[in-house]
Amino acid sequence: INKNRILQWQAELPYPFHLQAVALNCCAHCESINGQIFTPEQVMHNTHFATDACTKETGCSCGYMPVAAASLQ
Repeated sequence: INKNRILQWQAELPYPFHLQAVALNCCAHCESINGQIFTPEQVMHNTHFATDACTKETGCSCGYMPVAAASLQ
């Protein structure tokens, strides 16, 4: 799902972007990465950066949101 969403954003967004981790109310591990910025390539290479170590009993609820790369400079 993450790879497909990233590919869709790459095709549709009119600007270069990075991905911000969104992990509110998940678990301690996921909260530690909440708000961190990653390149699309980093996420495509390791799509389960959060879920592999997540301890939430009902499953990981983390995701990403695109952030314009120009706004990060």
